[in-house]
Amino acid sequence: MEKMFLFWMTAFSLLVVLVSSVDAKGDGTGGRPGKGIAFALETSSIKNGEKQVPLDQEIKLSFSHNVVHPGITQQNKAAISLLDHAGEDVDIEIHLTDDQIDSEKQREITIKPTDPLTKGTTYRLQIEPTFQAENGMTLDEPIELAFTTESVPKQTVQAGFIVIGLCAVGALVSIVARQKKITDT
Repeated sequence: MEKMFLFWMTAFSLLVVLVSSVDAKGDGTGGRPGKGIAFALETSSIKNGEKQVPLDQEIKLSFSHNVVHPGITQQNKAAISLLDHAGEDVDIEIHLTDDQIDSEKQREITIKPTDPLTKGTTYRLQIEPTFQAENGMTLDEPIELAFTTESVPKQTVQAGFIVIGLCAVGALVSIVARQKKITDT
């Protein structure tokens, strides 16, 4: 009885190993229709040439194919850089969700500067042609998105309006109080 149990457990384990070793890469489109689609950037949360980008802006990119498979993660991270106006690298965090954990995010990358960007400065996000999809396709040419950060952060502008509003209310109260004094005398 024990030998039979051991035999079936060994056979089952061998079957699991054989089935899991089959390579089921697919066409790299992430299950979307369109086999043979060129590998490219489809959408970006910032547009090339955009102005007034917030200083702490996350940059979200969506590609035509799966770009977050564990086998290509490090290579793809190395192909992405953010440069300041002088061409110096800016420290960034690159977030790629493991496609084995969340297949809905397999075509998406989020890039965030580790420190707030400098106001009124032009930056360039660059993605080298070595950036690749899970199926091995690479970009036809490098991608570059240039953008300029806001000159005055929105919070500063909003705070300025609050201060101006409070001053206006104070002035009105003062005028009303004076008018009341004049009419009381």
